[in-house]
Amino acid sequence: MISLNLEECIKQHRFKEMFIDDLGWDNFSSSQELEIQDQRIQLESVAEKRGLRVFSCKLHRTSLANRGLLRRIQKQLIRQHHEHIIVYHSEEPQKQVWQWAIHQIDGRKIRHREHPFLSFQPPRPLLERISNLRFTLDDEENATLVNAMERTRLALDVVPEQEMFARLPFYAKQSDELAVAMRAGEPGAFDRFCEFHLRLAKRASRMLFHWFGMEEDDAFQIACIGLIQAAKRYDPVRGLQFSTIASYWLRACCQRHGLNTAYLVRFPVHVFWPLYKMQFTERRLLASFGLPAARDRLYRSCKNNNVSVRDWITYQRVRELKTFSDLELDEWDSLVSIREKRNSPVDELLSKELRQLVGAGIARLNQREQEILHYRYGIDCQEHTLEEVAGLFGVTRERIRQIQARAEEKLQVFLSRLDPNQDSELDAELRENLPDMVEEHEVAEEIHAIADPEDIPQTEYVEPPPECDQNTTPFE
Repeated sequence: MISLNLEECIKQHRFKEMFIDDLGWDNFSSSQELEIQDQRIQLESVAEKRGLRVFSCKLHRTSLANRGLLRRIQKQLIRQHHEHIIVYHSEEPQKQVWQWAIHQIDGRKIRHREHPFLSFQPPRPLLERISNLRFTLDDEENATLVNAMERTRLALDVVPEQEMFARLPFYAKQSDELAVAMRAGEPGAFDRFCEFHLRLAKRASRMLFHWFGMEEDDAFQIACIGLIQAAKRYDPVRGLQFSTIASYWLRACCQRHGLNTAYLVRFPVHVFWPLYKMQFTERRLLASFGLPAARDRLYRSCKNNNVSVRDWITYQRVRELKTFSDLELDEWDSLVSIREKRNSPVDELLSKELRQLVGAGIARLNQREQEILHYRYGIDCQEHTLEEVAGLFGVTRERIRQIQARAEEKLQVFLSRLDPNQDSELDAELRENLPDMVEEHEVAEEIHAIADPEDIPQTEYVEPPPECDQNTTPFE
């Protein structure tokens, strides 16, 4: 049974209190100083039970990731204390490594066991095994060194739940130093950190070649994007190696950007990867049943895996597509027949006149209506939403919509009075740029109520005199 005091002591590195008060071990006061690789290692005694002693050692986080260094420390300590347990720990981040060793039968070889974990999240199975090291008052009478060693073997002589050691400790130490400089904001530290880990991007680029058959240089550039994203988010104080963080971002970047770059026809991410996995099912069925029977079984497998048969057929056609000329002749001809639409000089002239007419019509509106139309349609400014315009004028969105509708109705009537026989192209252009806020028959009735179309001279529009009141509409 795991006690709350045991778990809290492990999280807060109170090892002496845990072993003596909670587990019932005996007090033991001693210290050892070892020199390994020009580095002085200080070990403090924690407790002992019938000759089995427990030591604690505070190290830097990079040293805790160096399995070789920890084993060299234990090999020197075992010469003075034959049976012992060492608990290594660091403060930034709070991390621990429980280490135990035992001699083999021949008496020369040593079998090491290390259990690394983050202090704030100790593995539950390890806590249960450590709680079995508890000696009660009833156990004290029969407690011997053999009994203490057997309990320790059951607790620590197992496969560790986590693996947090660096394969290349020297490489990990340099990476940590560059990461600290990068987080401190030193100039050029970020570039040096990314250049130092380019081998990770090189290794990740092989995934793009394996998945999509992408060129080596293109794959490496995409992998570098993922490396930069990982470097921006990396914090060495969290206690994880950069390669652990970078592996996730490199894979995610390769899956997304590689897919958008590898094929001429774009596949959504959620559609492509189920189809990619179906390739392996296709190869297995072809090898087992042949082409005719494999096709039917493959279609049934698509339905079972929630993959559209239509998407699978499209994926088969696109998978080996290198250029659009690889398509069938009829489809290629249809693609060639598509031409870029360019406006003729007449269309450009009509568009220019239309802009002038609309500008003249907007100028006849009052100041508030002019500003709202400018903001809503992005005339001489950036286009704004109803909510943004309402915030500028201090009213509700519905009030802005009403004013906009009224201004558009006035503008449509004004433009219709200029030329009631305007051609279809101009009318279509007006409908596209200014949506109709009133029905056609209502506009027609208003036009006939104002003036007879035959009385309106078909001349070019003349700007009103300066003394004209801008707050009045042309229909008042």
